[in-house]
Amino acid sequence: MPRRRFMAALLCLIAVGALSATPARAEFEVQKVDLSVIRVQHLIKRGDRTSFGPHGTGFIINKQGYAVTNQHVVRPPRLPQGVEHLGIYVPDGSWDKNRLRRVIIVWESKPLDLAIIRIVGLKRPPVVLSDIRHGDAPKKGDKVYAVGFPGAADASPRGALSSTLTSGIVGKVFVGRGGRSQTDRPIIQHEAGISPGNSGGPLFNDCNQVIGVNTFVATSKFIVRREGRRVIARGAAVTGVYYSPHVSSLIAVLKAQKVRFRSSTGLCRGGPGSSMTLIISVLAALLLAGVAVLLALRRPRERVVRVVESYSQMLRRKSSAPAEPQPGARRVVTDALGTVPGHRVLPPVPAEVGSPGAVLPGDVAEIWIMSGFDGGGHAVHLTLDQGQMAFTTRGLVIGRQQSLSDLVLEDNSVSRRHARIVKLAGGVGIIDLNSSNGTAVDGCRLAPYGEPMPLQSGATVELGDVKLKVTTR
Repeated sequence: MPRRRFMAALLCLIAVGALSATPARAEFEVQKVDLSVIRVQHLIKRGDRTSFGPHGTGFIINKQGYAVTNQHVVRPPRLPQGVEHLGIYVPDGSWDKNRLRRVIIVWESKPLDLAIIRIVGLKRPPVVLSDIRHGDAPKKGDKVYAVGFPGAADASPRGALSSTLTSGIVGKVFVGRGGRSQTDRPIIQHEAGISPGNSGGPLFNDCNQVIGVNTFVATSKFIVRREGRRVIARGAAVTGVYYSPHVSSLIAVLKAQKVRFRSSTGLCRGGPGSSMTLIISVLAALLLAGVAVLLALRRPRERVVRVVESYSQMLRRKSSAPAEPQPGARRVVTDALGTVPGHRVLPPVPAEVGSPGAVLPGDVAEIWIMSGFDGGGHAVHLTLDQGQMAFTTRGLVIGRQQSLSDLVLEDNSVSRRHARIVKLAGGVGIIDLNSSNGTAVDGCRLAPYGEPMPLQSGATVELGDVKLKVTTR
C-alpha cells in the first residue's frame, strides 16, 4: 500500500510539472488579431467626384461593432474651399461603396487622444485588452507588435486594405503627454515602427493582448541652410522612438462609459525572454509536488488528489479572462478619464442611426476636473459640468459599486458609496457618505454627512487611497 501511494504521488508530480510548463511560453500570431484591426477612412467630395481623404487605424473591442481609435483620427480634416467632407467609413474587405461601413462617433477626448466609435454592420472578432497596471507590464525589453495601416504602405488600392505588421522591444514606460493639450498618462516607448496612418492602432504583447494605443512618434529636428543653389539640412534623424499610451487609460474610459470589452488580468509570459519564468514555474511546481509526496506518505491518497486538483484549477483561473462587464441599466453622463474642454460626450447611439453632432446640455458650461492616481497607480480623471449637475437634485455619488454610484472608482480603499458631489452657489462641493476610509479636502477630513466642502481649483481630494487634484475650466 505505501508503494502505491508513492507511485500515485510521483504521477502527480509529473502532471503538475506539465501543467506549470504549458502556459509559460506564448508567441504572437498576427493571424489571430488581423481581422480585428480596421482602417478608419475619411471620405471627401470634390465637385462631382468622391475620393478618399486622410485615414487612421482602429481595433474592434466587442461583438456589437464598437471600436477604439485616436481622437485626431476621427476629427474632420481641414479641407480647401470647394471640398466637402462626407463622413468616416471602414472598408470591409473592399473599396466598393456597398462594403463601406459607416462610422458613428460614440465618445471622444482630445486630452487623451482617444475615441470610441461604432461601425454600422461590421462583424469582426474583438481583441483582448491587457488589464494590468502600467508599473507591472510591459517591462523594458519586452517584445511588442504594432498592426495598422501606415499611409506609406499604400502601394495600391488592393494593398491598402491589408494591414502592416512591425515589431520591436519596449524602451521604457513612463507617465507623460504627447502635447500641451493632452493630459498626463502612462506611455509605452518602443521601437515597433509606426507612421502616419498607424494612429489609433493596437500595440500587442506576445499573448495577442492589446497593451497600448499607437499615437505619436519622436520627430527629428534639422538645421536648414542655403549653400549657393542648394538647401542643406543637417542633423541626426530620430529613429526607433515611438509612443503608445498604456491601455489602462482606455480601460478606465470603457468602464466609465459602460462599453463592453474583453480583458485579461494574467501576466503574459511569452517569447525567448520567458526562460527564467519557465524555470521558476517548474521549480514552484516541483516544490508543490514534493509537498504532495509527503502528504501521500503520511495521509490517505485522496488528500494528494485534492492538492493536485486545486493547483490545476488555479492555473486555469489565472489563464482565463474575466467575464465581460455588463452594460448598466442607465448611462453614466460622464467619462471617468480625461473629459476636459475640447471633447464631446455624446448621448447613447440608437441601434440603426446616430448623430455625432449632438451633445449633452452643459457641454460648454463650466467644468470641474479631478485627476490623479488610485492606490494601484492607475490614472484617474473624474469630470463633471453644470449640465451634468442639472440632471440630478441630490448630486452625483462617487463609489466603488456601479449599481450604487454615478462616478465609479475601482479601488478597494473606496467604499461602495463613498462621497457625493453636490451643486453649490457658483460651484460644487463634496460630502462624505460615512465611507470606511474617509474623505479629505486639502488634508482636512470631512465629517460623515456633514456640510458640503466647496471644491476650489487647486484643491486636493482624498477618497481612501485615491488622491485627485481639482482644476476648473
